[in-house]
Amino acid sequence: MDRTVVVLRMTTALWQRREELGLSVEQVAERSGLTIEEVEAVEDNDVDSPFQRLALYAEAVGLQFELQRIPA
Repeated sequence: MDRTVVVLRMTTALWQRREELGLSVEQVAERSGLTIEEVEAVEDNDVDSPFQRLALYAEAVGLQFELQRIPA
């Protein structure tokens, strides 16, 4: 699967979860330790967002990423 598609799926899942929880961007920034600009970059589907940023956002909304082995 193309890296861009994977990142877009991840970032979409993150902001959808934020909205489900009724959290603001500011609240996610506070919970995650990210800046508001970093949270907004994730929500703008910034495909160059570092994994650590995505992981911190995920933790702030009660999610975690799981790695899976895929056939080569």
